[in-house]
Amino acid sequence: IVSAILCLKYNIDMDNNDPVGGFQFTIDINPGLASIVEVNTTDRTAGFTVSTANGIVVGFSLTGDIIDPGTGPIVNVEVVGTNAGSANTCLNDIVISDPSGQAMNPNASCGTFMVTEEPVDAVVLSVGDGSAQLGDTGSLSIGMENNESVGGFQFNIGLDTPNATIVDVLTTDRTANFTVSQANGIVVGFSLTGDVVQPGTGPILDVVMEGLSGGTSVVCLSSIVLSDPMGNGMPSESNCGSFTVSTGPVFGCTDEEACNYDSLATNDDGSCEYPEENYDCDGNCSEDIDCNGDCAGSAELDECGVCEGDNSSCSGCTDSEALNYDDAATIDDGSCIYNEPEYFVVDINDTGESSLVIIQSALDLEEGDEIGLFDAMGVVESCIPDDGCEDIVMGEVLVGSGVWTGEQLEIVGIGSVDLSEFGGPTLAGYTSGNPIHIKVWKSSENAVYDAVASYSVGSG
Repeated sequence: IVSAILCLKYNIDMDNNDPVGGFQFTIDINPGLASIVEVNTTDRTAGFTVSTANGIVVGFSLTGDIIDPGTGPIVNVEVVGTNAGSANTCLNDIVISDPSGQAMNPNASCGTFMVTEEPVDAVVLSVGDGSAQLGDTGSLSIGMENNESVGGFQFNIGLDTPNATIVDVLTTDRTANFTVSQANGIVVGFSLTGDVVQPGTGPILDVVMEGLSGGTSVVCLSSIVLSDPMGNGMPSESNCGSFTVSTGPVFGCTDEEACNYDSLATNDDGSCEYPEENYDCDGNCSEDIDCNGDCAGSAELDECGVCEGDNSSCSGCTDSEALNYDDAATIDDGSCIYNEPEYFVVDINDTGESSLVIIQSALDLEEGDEIGLFDAMGVVESCIPDDGCEDIVMGEVLVGSGVWTGEQLEIVGIGSVDLSEFGGPTLAGYTSGNPIHIKVWKSSENAVYDAVASYSVGSG
């Protein structure tokens, strides 16, 4: 029995083969680490009147009710811890009578009582449900829910009606290296190699039982003693289960994987129900949920974080030196455009004479198309007398070019310089006063077109 310095309820159990009409005993906690607050009846003593004073508990029935033969709690005791420490709790001065008032011969076992300064999580032992045919064997599990490692355990397994007997107690995966023994319903489990029941939830034992008579018994645990790996006592709670012995076949679903598995069924009737693919029996998705919220779906986030996207929402030119640099882009899609024409390549040198042409807008041009400035009668190539040049060649000459990015484009046209009257060179470029002829190169078509432009003269 374990408590913190808080109120705690625990059971006093009775294992009796004959009906009991009344009882009296004294609850002794030594040393006195806790005080009794209240004592209440249980299902086995539902028609009884129970009173307590100074640790003395008296129970009887004014209507002739009895405690039927069986095993299980007869009273629930509520105590409050007063000091931290460990104590024994025993029943003294026990008086048990049958329904006619005759004394019965009782015996009792003590338990342990621990009061802790801080609340602790109790280890929960739960008895499952099992079944067997008359004269055959079946099993039920004993589960444990523990937040701390458990080094050993001991408890009594009791049935409220003797319709079955324990044949064997088997370990599970959680107690694989434990030594487990059983005699007269008392089960002891420990490890000789220092193994523990790891924190978790699941069966620690499978109890094999043989059906002796038809009917259903409530199966409970009593006198529970648990210890941690250092041998210190641990708090515990328990839940009862049931074992049914059938005199004929019990039809139902016998597949443990089915949603409607019936642990009491002995014959499968084809009624098993299974969850929808990728879902459990409660309708919860058992697989990964994709970005569309679909169970076991295949949709994925693209690199931009868009579900089923194509990366386009964050793709663009990431080179700050490019004409079309996109500061919001995180993925470079190879679309960077630089002011380095591939088709209209100006191959004349700068002369120091120039004109700035600003193209504010353009129709039917796409990013990457090129614009070239031509003079139909410009100086095609420089004529330098010192190099033996005598005749100036006039004709169409490319004097400037640029790459269209969809925004305003500034192109510098190179003007010719004539220093021939001073015996100097004539440098290639446009001839002042000649009209500008604009051509465009469509990169997608690899074709050159003449362009029609409208002009306005700026200042500066």
